[in-house]
Amino acid sequence: MPDPILDNLNPEQLEAVTAPDGPLLIVAGAGSGKTRVITRRIAYLLRDRHYQPWQIFAATFTNKAAEEMKNRVVQLVGGRQLAHELPIATFHSLCARILRREAPALGLPNNFIICDERDQLSAVKHVMRELGIKDTEVKPSYAQEIINRCKLNMLEPEEVGQVIESRHEQTLAAIYEAYQKYIRASHALDFEDLIWMTVRLFQEHPEILERYQQRYRQVLVDEYQDINATQFLLVRLLAAGHHNIAVVGDEDQTIYSWRGADIAHLLEFEKYFPERRIIHLEQNYRSKANILRAASTLIANNRLRFNKTLRTEAPPGPPVVVLSAETEYGEAEAVAHLVAALHRHASFQYKDIAIFYRIAALSRVYEEKLRELNIPHRVVGGVRFYDRAEIKDMLAYLQVVQNPANTIALLRIINCPKRGIGDKSLERLLDEARRRGVPLYEVLREVATSGQLVSGTAATGIQRFVQSIETWREFAHNHSILELYEKIRRESEYDASLGDPAQLEVRSRLEHLDELANAITQFELSQPKATLADYLENVSLVNPTDDLRDTQNAVAMMTLHMAKGLEFRVVFIVGCSEGLLPYRRSQEEGRTEEERRLMYVGMTRARDFLVLCHCDSRAVYGERQFSPASLFLSELPTSGVLHVRAEQASFRELALLANSDGSSGEIATQGELEEAPTSSPRSQGLLGRRVRHALLGEGEIIGIEGSGRQTTYLLRLDDGQLVRLLARHAQLEVCG
Repeated sequence: MPDPILDNLNPEQLEAVTAPDGPLLIVAGAGSGKTRVITRRIAYLLRDRHYQPWQIFAATFTNKAAEEMKNRVVQLVGGRQLAHELPIATFHSLCARILRREAPALGLPNNFIICDERDQLSAVKHVMRELGIKDTEVKPSYAQEIINRCKLNMLEPEEVGQVIESRHEQTLAAIYEAYQKYIRASHALDFEDLIWMTVRLFQEHPEILERYQQRYRQVLVDEYQDINATQFLLVRLLAAGHHNIAVVGDEDQTIYSWRGADIAHLLEFEKYFPERRIIHLEQNYRSKANILRAASTLIANNRLRFNKTLRTEAPPGPPVVVLSAETEYGEAEAVAHLVAALHRHASFQYKDIAIFYRIAALSRVYEEKLRELNIPHRVVGGVRFYDRAEIKDMLAYLQVVQNPANTIALLRIINCPKRGIGDKSLERLLDEARRRGVPLYEVLREVATSGQLVSGTAATGIQRFVQSIETWREFAHNHSILELYEKIRRESEYDASLGDPAQLEVRSRLEHLDELANAITQFELSQPKATLADYLENVSLVNPTDDLRDTQNAVAMMTLHMAKGLEFRVVFIVGCSEGLLPYRRSQEEGRTEEERRLMYVGMTRARDFLVLCHCDSRAVYGERQFSPASLFLSELPTSGVLHVRAEQASFRELALLANSDGSSGEIATQGELEEAPTSSPRSQGLLGRRVRHALLGEGEIIGIEGSGRQTTYLLRLDDGQLVRLLARHAQLEVCG
C-alpha cells in the first residue's frame, strides 16, 4: 500500500525524514527538495513517532513558506483541525504567540500591538522631532537601521557604540532611548522586539523556559542559514533540554548578512551540538543540467562552504546564455525583445519569466523597454499592498479600535479625514500625555468630556472622534471584522475624503480599499474563530514576497535578495558588471563570497533557461564609463555556456533554443528553423586560424562546436579572454 510520507524519496531524503531523535543538520542544496523533507519529517514525527501537533516548534521566514509547509503536512497526515494546532509559522509569529501568553512577566500588556517597518520609521521621525534632531543631521532611515542592528545584537541604547563608530553615537543613542519609551507608551513592539523579548523572557524566567522546553519536544528550523544572533539563541534555548533539533539550510544561499544572518551558525552547528548527525541533499530536481553545472562551477570558488556537489537527472537543456550589449539601454532592449520572442515563438507565459538585478535602481531602464513592447510586468517589492497610504489608514482605524493606547496609529488617523485639530492643539495634547505618563487617547477622552486644553473646532473634532472610536469598540464585540471595517469606512467618510471617484488615482485607491475587504473576508473564512487582534497581527507580519500571486500573467522583476525561495522557468540576471554584481560596496567590505552566493541563488532559481546579461559601458552621472564584465562571468564553465552579442542576436532563434533539451539535433526539429547542413569545410578550415572581430579585436579560433545554424566558434582573444560566437553572426575576418 502506498505510503504518502515515505514513498518517492531518494535515499538521502528518506534518511533525513526518518532520522532518530537528537541534533540533525540537513544540508540541502538548491532545488534538492528541502520543503518536501522538512514537511515529511514533521508528518513522520506525528504519525510514526506519535508526537502531538503542539509539541512541534517549526520556524521559517515567510508566511508563504509557513502556509505551504502547513498545507503539505495536513495533506500527508489528514485532519483539518491539525492546521490550527500545528505551530508552523515564522519566527516572529511564533514569538508573538509566546509573548501574548507571557507578556506580563516582562511588564508588557497581552494586547500589545506590532509595529511594521513603516510604523517604526514614523515613530523614529516623531521622536527625532521631539528631540529637535533634524533630518540633515541624522537620516531617520539610518537611525531606524541602527536601532534594528542594536536589537539584533540585544544591545540597549547605551551600547550603541558596539555596532557603529560614528560622531553621531550619542545622538543615535538618544533617539534609540526615546524611541523605546515612545513605542512602550503605545503598548507596541517592533519586529526585532518580538524575538529579543522572547529570548529575554526565557533568560530571566527559567521556569517559563522549562515549560516551553517541555511543550516543544521537537524544534525544526527551515532556511537555517538565514538566522541571526537572537534567533540562534532562541532555538538553542528551546532545544537545550532535549537536543531534538533538526535544521535545514544551505550555506551557499547565505545572502542576508546585512540583516544579521551569520553563515557560522550553519557551518559551526556541531560546535553547539557535537553529537549531531549530518545529511547532505545533493540531488537537484529544479534546474536543467547546464544551469546546474554553471551555478555549481561558480560557487565552487567560495571557501566558506561544505564540500558538496549537486547532481541532476534532468537533460542538459539549452546552454546558459551570456548576453552582452554595448550600453545598458542596448542590454535592456535585448532583454525585452528576447522576452517577447520567448512568449511569441516558444510558448512561455509571461509569468514564467523573471528579471533579477542586484540593486533596485537598475529596474527603471528594463521597465521602460518592457513597457515600449507592451509586455506586462510587475516589480516585486515596490509599493506593497499593505504599505499603500489608504490601506495603512484603514488598518490604523482598526488598530485604534482594538487598542486605543496605540499612539502611533492614533496620530495617523486623528486628522484623517480632517477634523479641525491643528498641530498646536495636538502638540498640547501630546505634552499633557507625556507629562502624566499616559497614552494620548486617555487625554483625548478627558478633553471630549471636560472641554479643557483645547477649544473651538479642535474640541468639537475630538469629541466626535472619541465618540466614533467608542461606538466602534462597542460594535466590535459582537460583529465580524468585515462588518466593523465597513462601518468604519462608511461612518468615517474616508472614501469621500479621497476626492472625486471619476479621477483615475482616486478610483484606484477605492479599489484598493475594496480589495482590503476581500482580504478580510478571506482571513475570516480561513480562521473562523480569529479576533480583530489576530487579524491585525497577521497583517503586520506579511512578507514582501507573500504578495507575489501566481495568477498574474506578468514578467516578475525583483532584486536578487527578493528572489530567494522562488523559481521560474526563465531567469534573466541583468547588470552582471563589476561594481554592480559583485556590488562595489560589498567588495570593499570583503563580502565577495556573499556576492557570489547571491549570484548563485539567482542562477538556481531558473528551471529551463538562464540568461546572464552585461554591457560594455554605462552612464554614470551623465558620463559614459567603461563597464567591465563581472568577475563571476569569468568563473563560469567553458561548456554549456553560449556567449551572444545583442547586436548580432536572433531573438527568435534564442527563444526556440530555450525550449530544447540539449540533445543532438533538437533545434533543427523545432519546425520553424530552416533545415541546416553540418558545419561547412570553410568553417572547419578556420580552426587554429587568427581572425579579427570588429568589436572584440584579434584572436585565435581554438574550437568549433555544434553544427549547422548552431555552429559556434570558441575564440581566444589576444587579451586572454575566451568568447563564443555563433558562426552565422560572427562576421570574422581572417588575418594575414
